[in-house]
Amino acid sequence: MDSTEFDHVPLLEQDSEEIITKASDGSTSSHPRKRSVRFQNNPDSEPISMAALGGRKDPFDITDDEFEKLTLYRSQISSSSGPFTFGGVFWMVTSIAVLYYTQLPVVIKADERVDWFWLTLSGVMLAVCLLQAAYFIVYLSWFKKVSSDHWEKVFPPGIPIATATFLLFSLFLNMALWPVFKFFTPLILLSQFLGAITFLAIFP
Repeated sequence: MDSTEFDHVPLLEQDSEEIITKASDGSTSSHPRKRSVRFQNNPDSEPISMAALGGRKDPFDITDDEFEKLTLYRSQISSSSGPFTFGGVFWMVTSIAVLYYTQLPVVIKADERVDWFWLTLSGVMLAVCLLQAAYFIVYLSWFKKVSSDHWEKVFPPGIPIATATFLLFSLFLNMALWPVFKFFTPLILLSQFLGAITFLAIFP
C-alpha cells in the first residue's frame, strides 16, 4: 500500500470522547481521543493525502475533527452521482413499463382473484411503514435535525422494526397477488419497489 495516499472513506462511527490528563502540579487538560475507524474502498473517490490526516503514518487513528471532515467528504461523494445513472434510469423505465403492461392498480382494485385477506394485512403493514418513515424523516431529520447516520443512536430498535415491517408488507402483498401473476409476482413487485426507490432518490 502506498504510504502517501489511499482511496478509502470512513464506514463506521464511534462515540466522541476526550482524554483528561493530570499534571504533577494538579492542573488538568483534555484533548480529543483518537478514533479507530474502519474504512471502505471507494474506486470513484479522489485520493486522500496523508497530510489531510496530520501526517501520521497510521491513517486509522484520527481525531474527532478529522473524522467529521472525512464523513463530510464521504457524503459529498455519495451525493455527487445522483439518481440519473444508467441503473437508475433503467429501473424507472422498467417499473413504468411493467406497471403499464400488468395494469397493476386495476388488478388490485377489480380482479376477483386477488386475495383480500392478505391484501388487507399488507395495507396495514404499509401504513405502519409510512408512520415509521414519517417519524425518521419528518420528525427526526426535519424537526430534530438528526442526521440519518445517528437514527440508531436516538432509537436503536427503529431500523430493525422498520425492516421487519417492510418484509411483512412485501410477503403479504406477494401472497395477495400470487393467484393473479403466479411466479411473476415477486419480479413485478421488485421492479415497482426499485423504480419507486430510484424516483424518491431524485428529491434531496
